Amino acid sequence: MRNIQIFDSKSTHNDELYKQIYELTDFICTFYPKHKDWFFNTFLPELKSGERIIIAVFDENAVPIGTALLKKSPEEHKICTLFIHEDWRKHGLGNELMKASVEALEGADTFISVSGVNLSQLQPLLTRYGFVLDSKSSGDYLPEETEYYFVKPQ
Repeated sequence: MRNIQIFDSKSTHNDELYKQIYELTDFICTFYPKHKDWFFNTFLPELKSGERIIIAVFDENAVPIGTALLKKSPEEHKICTLFIHEDWRKHGLGNELMKASVEALEGADTFISVSGVNLSQLQPLLTRYGFVLDSKSSGDYLPEETEYYFVKPQ
């Protein structure tokens, strides 16, 4: 049995959970080299101040198997990270996380950027939820990689 939970500034802060979420997403450092610094020095402080949200999917043992890391500030509504552990892909978890993310960020245009390496994986989900390509840029995170920027207009 899987369950989805949302953590925000009103949630009890749990350093062990944050460590597990980071470890789940650590793989993306391959494409986003500053992920660790961003997670611990930007994301978590802004989670506590109310501008970030964690949506996590847990397996039957309460282990996180997927997560969405969101920014919800007056200036920006963004899905910063959407990640499912590879053993749990193709079970509809990406759809569940995307749906919960879009609902949590409702009220303004929602943004997401995707590394070119992951674009084919995420394209069907982005299309299903009404995201459209806004721009693309090379070298934003890695010199040889293209980053695709999508927006879901409100």
